[in-house]
Amino acid sequence: MSDTESEITRVSTDGRTTIPRGIRERLGVEPGDRVRWSVDGGAVTVEKATPASTHGILLADGVTDEERREVAEELGEYVREKRRGEWGGESTRVNAADTSRSGSDPDSSE
Repeated sequence: MSDTESEITRVSTDGRTTIPRGIRERLGVEPGDRVRWSVDGGAVTVEKATPASTHGILLADGVTDEERREVAEELGEYVREKRRGEWGGESTRVNAADTSRSGSDPDSSE
């Protein structure tokens, strides 16, 4: 098999398509696996996603999904605290470059 494999599939009305069997086998994609879709110009790339790439965090091999979720939650809370401190508290200082934000909280839905 060459490095390039190409097949045509149809996209359903709800945006679904089937990864052809030969490509699934070549990538080692099995039911329940996640895949990463990337667009570069007019080309779409599909690759099997690794647990670290699906979470956006690089951790050592052998880390469980539960441990990854805990790290992601801790990191999320850390970022939220930093944002509150930088953009929301009474002690926040706004310089001229920041006035375009109108003092709004980037986490708010407004």
